[in-house]
Amino acid sequence: MLSKPITRYYRAPIAGFLMFVLFLNGLMIGYASSLGDKVVTTNSAWAKSANYDEIIKNRLQPSVQSSWTKIFNNGTVAGLALADINGDSANELIIAREQNFVPVGFYVEAYLGNGKLLWRSQFAPYELEPGKGVLAVGDIDGDKSLDIVVSSSRIGLGQSNAALLVYESNGQLKSGWPIIAEIAKFTGPTLVDLNHDKALEILVGYWPSSGSGNPLELRAYKANKELLWKVNGPTGWPQMIKPTVSDIDGDGSPEVITIFHSIFNSKIYIKKSDGSDFNSPFLLMYERISVPPHVVDLDGDGEKEIIVGTSVQQPDSGKVHIYDKDWVEFSGWPKLTGNQRLYDSVPVLADLNDDKKLEIIVNSKVGKVYAWQMDGTLLDGFPAIDSYPDTSWAKQPVVGDINDDKELDIVFNSADCRLNAVEAGGKNLVGYPRQLFMADNQPCGAIHQVLLGRLGKARQNYIIVAADGALFVISTSGLN
Repeated sequence: MLSKPITRYYRAPIAGFLMFVLFLNGLMIGYASSLGDKVVTTNSAWAKSANYDEIIKNRLQPSVQSSWTKIFNNGTVAGLALADINGDSANELIIAREQNFVPVGFYVEAYLGNGKLLWRSQFAPYELEPGKGVLAVGDIDGDKSLDIVVSSSRIGLGQSNAALLVYESNGQLKSGWPIIAEIAKFTGPTLVDLNHDKALEILVGYWPSSGSGNPLELRAYKANKELLWKVNGPTGWPQMIKPTVSDIDGDGSPEVITIFHSIFNSKIYIKKSDGSDFNSPFLLMYERISVPPHVVDLDGDGEKEIIVGTSVQQPDSGKVHIYDKDWVEFSGWPKLTGNQRLYDSVPVLADLNDDKKLEIIVNSKVGKVYAWQMDGTLLDGFPAIDSYPDTSWAKQPVVGDINDDKELDIVFNSADCRLNAVEAGGKNLVGYPRQLFMADNQPCGAIHQVLLGRLGKARQNYIIVAADGALFVISTSGLN
């Protein structure tokens, strides 16, 4: 539930202890801002981690760092996070990237704000699944030091196992880890304190190979690798996505949302923090949910709504739904996104027009970004359109002030290695859309993730892009 407005904006609820820890690590608070909390991200009340990168709280200040790019030949940057992992009161950039050719494997790396490598750790021969939330950062053992959790979420070349790894803040593999799952896969990890012990558990979806006949599972691991609990998923459903956590009913304990899907259908389960059922599962026929939902109290009734984006086979389109905890859909919903399926775009919520209400923002295929008001009407100026022909999947947009005008902007990928940014009224910002290039003016491959947040000592926001072959860190100074 959203708390009462502070000045004219909403602030997501955060427990006192959580706020204190995050303030010390510089993960959320940073510098004072006239923007307030106009952007809301999934799990903001529960994930004591670096996955707050999309929450933009701060005015831009003069730049003390420039843009930089890292080129990875035959590599893919699969995941990003911002966190202060070395205690210098500034965010470092943590990435997970895979090497596609010999030596096959993946790297976890930490960079300072100026682009200098802080440390690098290699794990072979496992692979990553780009853009699926393979990286999370948080304190899993309560020692007030951040840990980096990475999941190998697909079967790699020449082997059939998956790995769940935990790294210390200095890049060393945590004692006792990893967990190796034979002939299996993991989803991306979600970090949450399920049992109120001031340490985070690791939630992952686990599924064996399709020929094993074993059911998919939702697992909760403790820092010592022991299972807090595990629950079986439904039989006959071949895939599941990264778990989502949020206190849906406002009772002080988080619920866990996990989604199973086939090519055509989806089934949503909500579990209590002990793994028991919260309510009855919900079956969505002929619509595939392949990204986590967004959970927030939209109407101020003290209970949170569940916002999901889907891909519809017939007719070929995307849909956005808003349900309450009893699976009753909001009036005026669902909304269609034309012939653009929502495979990889998580809905984002922000107050774009200063009406103290949240808009629902979705990046769809073919370069269109939609912004709906709670009643289902489109915000003026939307959909914002980039007419460049697009053959890629749209990723989750990010929202924040990138041109120092004290208004929110939307940054999103609109094609392979093409980045766009529009103001709250839907008009393109100066200099956008822009093509991202590697060496020799060669464009990079597909974009897998976009972040917006503080990095290093600079009092400004950076646009950070994970792509095939490259990592782009783009200064927003001087964009106005």
